[in-house]
Amino acid sequence: MDNRHISCEKDLLKEISKLTETLAHQEEYIKNLIKLNKDYSLLFDKMLNGFAHHEIILDKEGKPFDYRFLEANTAFENLTGLKRSEIIGKTVLEVLPDLEPYWIETYGKVAMTGKPIHFEHYSQSLKKHYLVTAYSPKKKYFATIFSDITELKMLEEKTKRLSNLLTANKNINQLILRSDNEYKLYQKICDILREIEPIKFVWIGLAEEKNFDVKPVAYAGAEANFFSEVKIKYDESEFGNAPAGIAIKTGKPFVINNIKAYDKYLLWRDGALKRNFASVVSLPLIYENKVIGSMAVFSEKESAFSKEELAFLEEVANDITVGVKSIRLEENLKKSNKQLLKSIENTIFIMVKLSEVKDPYTAGHQRRVAQLATAIAKKMVLPEEKIESIRFASIIHDIGKVCIPGELLTKPAKFTETEFALIKEHPKICYDIIKDIDLPGKVADIILQHHERLDGSGYPNGIKDKEILLEAKIVAVADVVEAMSSHRPYRPALGIDKALEEISMNKGKLYDPSVAEACIKLFKEDGFKFE
Repeated sequence: MDNRHISCEKDLLKEISKLTETLAHQEEYIKNLIKLNKDYSLLFDKMLNGFAHHEIILDKEGKPFDYRFLEANTAFENLTGLKRSEIIGKTVLEVLPDLEPYWIETYGKVAMTGKPIHFEHYSQSLKKHYLVTAYSPKKKYFATIFSDITELKMLEEKTKRLSNLLTANKNINQLILRSDNEYKLYQKICDILREIEPIKFVWIGLAEEKNFDVKPVAYAGAEANFFSEVKIKYDESEFGNAPAGIAIKTGKPFVINNIKAYDKYLLWRDGALKRNFASVVSLPLIYENKVIGSMAVFSEKESAFSKEELAFLEEVANDITVGVKSIRLEENLKKSNKQLLKSIENTIFIMVKLSEVKDPYTAGHQRRVAQLATAIAKKMVLPEEKIESIRFASIIHDIGKVCIPGELLTKPAKFTETEFALIKEHPKICYDIIKDIDLPGKVADIILQHHERLDGSGYPNGIKDKEILLEAKIVAVADVVEAMSSHRPYRPALGIDKALEEISMNKGKLYDPSVAEACIKLFKEDGFKFE
């Protein structure tokens, strides 16, 4: 054997050795690959998120026409309700023939452009919310990952509802503090509740004792025909089986989670179903340990009212009765105050009559001053409470004259300085008589100041301009106009024109300009006349 042959044999053995080594490596690689693939399959199938691979099918124009299921895991089956054995290798239109075209278009863009998308989807059939992610591993292919976010969405919706309830509760509490009318309160509360999900209709009815009817007084969310279609009572007849009637009879909340399955009082149920109402809760309104009515709240969802929402609605029902109590107490207080004020007014009128008997020339003077002063106050658009105090002060502004000798009041000549000093005491006398009586506004101060003048030349205290109440300035002008236009023992009547001339000439000096202008306009533009 020559050396050349020996060398070739050695080279061949080396090559065989290398090949054997390579094959051994490949065998190990294949084993590892098989193991890795098994691990991947196991991992793929155990994923909690739904996972699926798809292939896009293009039409003749190269546009996405359909897509095919290539593989899917167990979670995908559970989340979507689609079985792998029934979808792998099939197109989506074979599996889901009613699929909306935009799904194919959306996934097609992912597969063709490589740009991933994320969106939320709600399955009506499964009643579940999903977060969907779609991405493309290579062109014409895409993968979808489905995550069940139903519980998260439910928590989000619950948080939102509770936030809305807190806001509504705040608005209702503020409303109750401001309300002065019971029926307006009912309506505004219905309006607030109607804006809260899942409430679609709410109404409030009051119980009528004489006939056991439940009379609707406020509603929001449905038309008035609802009440004309149904008759709701709280007696033991079939008409007493509506939720509102049951809540009034029992004094407890009454809930129907599925109106469709409620087989009592069909007329009421049919009216609710016709308006797509699915559930209802009715709550009693309890005032001073007595049920005065109920509040019924409807939703288009079955079992719509959670424990938190029921607690909120019970609180609203309690708030309503607190508001009603406050309004009724206020109304009773106003009525009592009005009666008390009327009693005081009658007593003072007796004093007025006594003063007029003592001074017949001023009989009716105070009544006419009140008429003009009230008209001036209204012309100046003063608040109602100030107008009332002006009227009251005007009616009694001269009763202090009861303490002045009668012969002085009826003296047919001008007063001496001493006599006039005595006359000027009558505002102070009247003030001392009524200052401790609970009269509206600042009646006593108005009377005390009604002879004061802007320049300080008035009496009894000689105060000026801003020191004088506006109400007193009004009574002052009315007093001068009425006095000058009427007859007095010491002079004949001067007439309205002369009186208005006096007011016009001295506005800004003796009399408040705005009051003087209002008085002049009353006579010259509005045709005011003393009655």
